[in-house]
Amino acid sequence: MTALSQFANGRTKNQKFNLENLLIQFIKTGVFIILFLPLYVNPNFLFPLVFPRTAIFRLIIEFCLIGYILRLALNPKFRPKRAILTWLLSTFVLMMIISSVFGVNFYRSFWSSIERTEGILTWLHYLAFFIILIGIFKTKAEWQQLLNVVLISSFFQTLYALAQLFNLSPALKTAGERLGGAIGNPSFLAAYLIFIIFLAAYLFFQTQIKGQKILYAGLMIIDLLIIWQTQTRGAVIALIFGGLFILFSAFLKTKKIALKISAAVLLIFMAMTFFYLYLNRSQPWAQNLTTVNRLINISPTDVTTQNRLLVWQVGGQAFLARPIFGWGWENFNAAFNQHFNPALARDIGSQPWYDRAHNVIVEVGVTTGLVGLITYLLIIIFAVKKIWEKKLEFKTNLILTTLILTYLAQNIFVFDTLNSYLLFFLTLAFIQTRPNFEKNEKLETLGKNQLRSWHIILLMVALIIFGSLGYWFNVRPALANHYTVTAVTKDKTNPILIKNDFVKAFNYSNPAQSELRFILVQATRDRVNLSGINQETLPLINFAINEMKKNISTTPYEIQNYLLLGELYLATNQLNPNYLIAAEEISQKALAISPKRYQTLTLLGRIKMSQAKFDEGIAYFQKAIDLNPKFAEAHWNLAIAYILSRQADLAYQSLEKTLALGFPVYQPENVAKLLSAYRDSKDLKATIDFLASIVKRSPNNADYQNMLDELNQLYQKAIENK
Repeated sequence: MTALSQFANGRTKNQKFNLENLLIQFIKTGVFIILFLPLYVNPNFLFPLVFPRTAIFRLIIEFCLIGYILRLALNPKFRPKRAILTWLLSTFVLMMIISSVFGVNFYRSFWSSIERTEGILTWLHYLAFFIILIGIFKTKAEWQQLLNVVLISSFFQTLYALAQLFNLSPALKTAGERLGGAIGNPSFLAAYLIFIIFLAAYLFFQTQIKGQKILYAGLMIIDLLIIWQTQTRGAVIALIFGGLFILFSAFLKTKKIALKISAAVLLIFMAMTFFYLYLNRSQPWAQNLTTVNRLINISPTDVTTQNRLLVWQVGGQAFLARPIFGWGWENFNAAFNQHFNPALARDIGSQPWYDRAHNVIVEVGVTTGLVGLITYLLIIIFAVKKIWEKKLEFKTNLILTTLILTYLAQNIFVFDTLNSYLLFFLTLAFIQTRPNFEKNEKLETLGKNQLRSWHIILLMVALIIFGSLGYWFNVRPALANHYTVTAVTKDKTNPILIKNDFVKAFNYSNPAQSELRFILVQATRDRVNLSGINQETLPLINFAINEMKKNISTTPYEIQNYLLLGELYLATNQLNPNYLIAAEEISQKALAISPKRYQTLTLLGRIKMSQAKFDEGIAYFQKAIDLNPKFAEAHWNLAIAYILSRQADLAYQSLEKTLALGFPVYQPENVAKLLSAYRDSKDLKATIDFLASIVKRSPNNADYQNMLDELNQLYQKAIENK
């Protein structure tokens, strides 16, 4: 008998018991670490609040799966039982995969973007997270321990947000006056804290210890305050809806007159408070209460509301274009670009590149079609049904039901991230396990089989498989991310090092990693603008052009790739006269994919102006205006085109329209741009007339007056020399 066989078969029952418990503790430790990930930030990566958390989450899940598989081999009784939520979640992931196979970009569906990291790859890990939770945490005591760990983690999140509220170092505000916590985004923090409030409420009713009740109640109150300070309207409205639902349910359920009266009084008080605030919305005190002001001024004329409605409308059109299987998971951006509504471009500097619908129903419907949307809604429906499956305590049933409905309500206005997904899947696992607490208490915890040779083989196979997956799906993307950050930070002044860093990044990234190439082109343009085109920048330029061509071939629906390559051709056209032709060709392809994108028309206009085909350039700028006459920057671009084509009167008319639409035409930086355009036009008389109008607007500006005097002298000499 070999040493391995002796090791495998020579275990005592006590030793086997220790191994099984060791596996359980290993998996639980992994889960506990995962629950602290919303606190983790690593500035050494692109999107430091997103990518590092997701990569670590996936790695931990992969290690936990190794332990979980071995634990199941030792004790088959802990295999997940057939349950409706498990089937529905698995079916949803399957629908996600099917829709992506028939979608427009499977690479993006699988990997997602670095900014989001919510592709099929991560969803498979979410599903594994759910299965591990229902397989390891079986009893009420285990779940209360787990939920308390959730609250401990959230407590540190709460402390960080409070530090932001009171401007305490080292907490940094990442969203202006709105609180974002360590999560970074106010909306995402609010979504996370919604779960914390309801889970704390559940534990509040589960304990009889007064001190614990005070802690849970205190956490709920503080987190409600923080959500209020995030100024996230969707979350606040969802919580108000949840509160009304609880009060109305309590009013109908209770038989005690005092409780009915209390519930009715609270309902009336909430209604009166809302109407009072609405009637006084124009009062200074109401305007100074930022969150109140944001809530009571929601209307169809509000820009944010209008934009959301327009995006949802675009989503509806995209859904009808592919109603069965959709566009593929994570491909809302492709649907959005193809059905783009020019009315979305209204604000100064507006760059509407939506990759999310900010509405879970629209998002899931567009990306997975009707089959995916039905499955998603069934998850919500059966989660609520599962809560009421047995006659458990009404209060806790109501709390969990309200949590699910509140979560769904706030997702009508925002979208999930890792931070909220973790708690959503944890809540579903808790709902799935909760009715079986008593049965699981009696479940034998020890496996009857000894550790055998095939267990060791299974462990080795699992280590090889999940180790390889961990390297390919997490370590390599992390290295690609790292080298990209190095290129745009440490080596950003050296074109040769920039190129070398990106070569390393692409060696580690997946073949269709469009974001890294996008960053490469931006870095190249920045370097060319600072250093010009020379022997150092030339290899970087050629490298960026070739890589961007790969981007377009692998992600043909990414309009930004076309535009960025066109911009690069335009910026470096002195290298090759054919670059302007190539820029026009690539822009025309973008226009064919997304005919209502004003950015494409603007780029085509600039290309024509560079070719001195002024009439054609002006025609493109006018088409951009025709898409949305209220977009100020479109009129600004047309004014510049008129200046370059020496049509000063038409330029003045366009500038007046631009000014009327709120564009700061006569701010110093914009005046400098206009003067530069006049100089390029070589129209001295028009330049003098423009400067004279500027001097009238800014009579105390000596620089403008001096420039005007110099140009007048040049003009006089020119006349005298004729």
